[in-house]
Amino acid sequence: MKTANLILLASIVLAPSLAAAQAPASSPADVQKQKQDKKDDDSAKKDIQANAAEITADEGKIKDSHDGEDKAISANRVEEKADLASAAKDKTLTKKAKKTKKAAILKEMKAERKITRDQGDADRKPLEKDVRLDKAAVKDDQKNLDAKEAAETKEGGDKK
Repeated sequence: MKTANLILLASIVLAPSLAAAQAPASSPADVQKQKQDKKDDDSAKKDIQANAAEITADEGKIKDSHDGEDKAISANRVEEKADLASAAKDKTLTKKAKKTKKAAILKEMKAERKITRDQGDADRKPLEKDVRLDKAAVKDDQKNLDAKEAAETKEGGDKK
């Protein structure tokens, strides 16, 4: 009984030192690789944050462009209504002349709205492309970072 207790006590005392002896020693190359991996991870996280900030800024510009376009079209419609009312009240014109003037006003205002929309679309197109590309970059960077962390976690689990 006494020897069994001594063996048990010796195994308890020596177990941590045996485990430390079995653990692989970190070589300078491994330490350097770990530092570089940490730098790469930090850099990837900063890239993700920078791209997210760019996305937010570009989406704000897109919204502002839409708002400006909406205001311009609203002003165009107000002007159109005023011009149509003016043409309708003009006593010097015949019915046919009034109809022709109204048609010309509608055609002109429709052309102005088309120009406004086309200009807005042209302004937003590069921004929307940037947002799409930035979102894809964020998604890829996050996916790579998550995969790397999962691999490190798995390696850490295998070592234990």
